[in-house]
Amino acid sequence: MIASRLGSLQSSAALAIGLVLSGVSHSAAPSKPRNWMQGTWSVIMRTDPTRVRIGSAQILDVVNGLIVTYDYDDHKVKAINRSGSLVWETGSAGLQRGQFYNVSDIRHDASSNIWIADPIPRRVTIISPAGTILRSYDNAPNWWRVVPRADSRVWGLDPNKVTPAIYDTSGRVSSRPSFSSRLSGLELPSNNLTLTPGPRDSILVTYLWSDRFVLIGGDGKNPHEYRGIAEQEFPTVVRTPRMIAGQSVTTLQVDSSSHRVTRSASWDGAYIYILQYPKPRDIDTSSTVDIYRSGTGSYVASLALPSRALAISVKSDEFTAIVNDPTPSLCIWRWREGRKAPPN
Repeated sequence: MIASRLGSLQSSAALAIGLVLSGVSHSAAPSKPRNWMQGTWSVIMRTDPTRVRIGSAQILDVVNGLIVTYDYDDHKVKAINRSGSLVWETGSAGLQRGQFYNVSDIRHDASSNIWIADPIPRRVTIISPAGTILRSYDNAPNWWRVVPRADSRVWGLDPNKVTPAIYDTSGRVSSRPSFSSRLSGLELPSNNLTLTPGPRDSILVTYLWSDRFVLIGGDGKNPHEYRGIAEQEFPTVVRTPRMIAGQSVTTLQVDSSSHRVTRSASWDGAYIYILQYPKPRDIDTSSTVDIYRSGTGSYVASLALPSRALAISVKSDEFTAIVNDPTPSLCIWRWREGRKAPPN
């Protein structure tokens, strides 16, 4: 089992590299090599593109054995079972209720209902585990990310606010955690972040352009900020004045030398799993997952997935993923400890 192997690794003093200081953890220097876990992968399921069409998918959630994703090609929310069969799909392209425009998050609540954040029409749609639209929150806050809580409130992210907050379903802020000035002062587009649910209404915050991450308890107080193993900092935001249609505007973009860092994350009990973007010109066909202790933010080990993954969800030794080699598909892999070593 992955958890038992990680536990034995974590007990080694050589791997206890996290240092918690005033709620901020600093991991090892960038030159420190990853601690690769040795093992083998088996394929439990992979969707057949002739039976289940997935045109373009980047986000997923696992709900009672169903893999739920959004297809950006046909604008449908789709649920696939562990046998790789399509169980249901719903939606079409548009801005009306029951339609989807550009879904940015999918998360389920304690009743296994699926929350779909669609920020352009300012709507959150709630779908039953059977694929029936139950209700929608129209004219909702501009939630780019949404994680339902057990107390009927939600963790939400308005990208203009930089940091997440706890909202009621009418959009009123109940609580907003206080981040360090380094994170609360981020500018678009470098503040692109993802919210991943944890136990007891806690959340993990990860950033597209940096391997920094934040763990926040369910009460929304005292967030703990950490650095990843690579210590990749946020890029510089470049401001460029332009004239568009006779109007003077300023465009914002990240420095061209920067590269994306964090693609996806999952929280399973005592460990968090952070999927890395491949580095520019990286020709390896696998993806790297860095594993940290959720209690301390300290780095434990890394895994090399058998294929390039776009998103992951981890439960015990099973990894559910979106892959795109050569066609988009969903798969489930199982890891077993062994002698086969991952790439250097």
